[in-house]
Amino acid sequence: MPISTASHSAPPSAMLSKPPAAAMLPLLLVFLCGITVGALAMSFFHNTLHKPRTVTAVESWNKETVLKWKKELNLREGQQRELETTLDDFAKYYDNVLADGKTRIMGILDDEQKRKFEHMLLEHRKP
Repeated sequence: MPISTASHSAPPSAMLSKPPAAAMLPLLLVFLCGITVGALAMSFFHNTLHKPRTVTAVESWNKETVLKWKKELNLREGQQRELETTLDDFAKYYDNVLADGKTRIMGILDDEQKRKFEHMLLEHRKP
């Protein structure tokens, strides 16, 4: 008696209409990862890129950091001056990166989007 496999397999049309759960799992994981990355990017964008920072806040943080590290690391005067310069340079570099990011974003938007984007930034900066 021959063994028939026809009773055990679904017709081709049935296989195409309902994907197996094993095939859906990777798609679901990719989708969830995309949502997570998007949420993290939006959080970073709103909480970091467009928070107004005053020079005094940066200077205050730098001074506090230098004083703390001077004490904890027993820095000499020359090391302290170099640390201050390095932190100031980093703050300027960071500000330039943020400005470049905004410029690049504005470069991809049309006029209406630019207007809305600027409005969004102003709204975000309000206390």
